[in-house]
Amino acid sequence: MNLQDARILVTGSTSGIGLAIARRLHEGGARVVLAGRDDAKIAALRAEGWHVVQADVSRDEDAVRLVREAAEHLGGLDVLVNNAGGGRYAPLLEQDTAEFRQMLDTNLVGATVVAREAARLMVQNGGGQGHGTIINIGSVSGLRGSAGAGAYSATKFGLRGLTQSWRDELRPKNIRVSYVAPSEVITGFGGSDPASRKNADRKIQPEDMAHAVAALIEMDDRAFVTELEVFATNPW
Repeated sequence: MNLQDARILVTGSTSGIGLAIARRLHEGGARVVLAGRDDAKIAALRAEGWHVVQADVSRDEDAVRLVREAAEHLGGLDVLVNNAGGGRYAPLLEQDTAEFRQMLDTNLVGATVVAREAARLMVQNGGGQGHGTIINIGSVSGLRGSAGAGAYSATKFGLRGLTQSWRDELRPKNIRVSYVAPSEVITGFGGSDPASRKNADRKIQPEDMAHAVAALIEMDDRAFVTELEVFATNPW
């Protein structure tokens, strides 16, 4: 897909990986709508000239409205980068049920509602022949579990399963669906301080993920990458 004038929605894009992706796609000529929840971050990005929709994807009505408003602003939708998500790590014996449910609502239910609404628009592209790309931002925690990451890992395993199902459903409609699984990325994920992370400069940066996602979108529409793992070369 040619990024020039591509109509793209990036969820969870007021900071971190999502914002880096949005900036990279915009630099490539795409028209991009951002989405997030934080008032201050939204105001700052709007002051830069970005079109930002305030929405919490864990709420069905917000997720539906988000896609509708993005499509109205862009005149349709070619690409969804399903990036909104969150997580907290805790061993099973200390797992808080409310936190687990919040992760499920955001990482799985929210991602599903946004993808459903986006796909309904994409199947209408190309005069009804269908055209589009959905990229779900997962994690290596969705490929293998680890101590303390059970709840978060479950949501990312789930997103991977959804990706595989949507892929089978949507390929005949000329819509590509990919799963991107980064290892540790230096952001404020989970409320952490990026500066406090050991060997932060040797680990994946948001800009690295933006490069990977842009490459997937820019591949010719006749082909696509089903899954992409991204690791730091030597983080030790």
